[in-house]
Amino acid sequence: MPSLASHRLPAGQGVTVGSLGAGGKPMREAAEIIAAEARAIAGAWSERIPRSIRVTVAADGKSAEITAGGAEAPMAFTFEAPGGQWVSHPVFGRPDQSRRDWTWRKQVPRPFLSAAADRAATKAADAWGNAAITGWAKAHGFR
Repeated sequence: MPSLASHRLPAGQGVTVGSLGAGGKPMREAAEIIAAEARAIAGAWSERIPRSIRVTVAADGKSAEITAGGAEAPMAFTFEAPGGQWVSHPVFGRPDQSRRDWTWRKQVPRPFLSAAADRAATKAADAWGNAAITGWAKAHGFR
C-alpha cells in the first residue's frame, strides 16, 4: 500500500483545489473515506474512539481535518501516539497524591488515524479526483 509521502507532488507542482471547482463536498467525501477506515480500525478494540472521530472541512473547501478524542475519548491520543512515541498514562490517579506520585505506565501504541490514512489514501484521492473533474466539467459545459 502506498504511503502518504508517495502522494505528494514535487515542490512547485501543486494543484489549487479551487481552480478545479471542487469545493468542500468532494473534500468532505474523501476525508470521510479515511475517517470510516479509522473508525473500523479503532472499532476492533474500542467503543468510544470510533464515535469521537470527526471530519471538519475548511470554509474554502481546500483542506480537511480528521480528529479523534476529546472529552468523549481522551485515550485516543495515547493510542494514536503521534510521532510513534509511547505515551505514559496514569494507572490510578489519586486525589490525595501529587501526579508525580501516581503509578504511570507506557501505553503500547495502536495507531488508527495514521494507519487509516495509509490504507485509504488512494481510494480517497480517487473519490476527490473524480468529483473535482466532474465538477470542473459541468462548470465548463460538459455533461
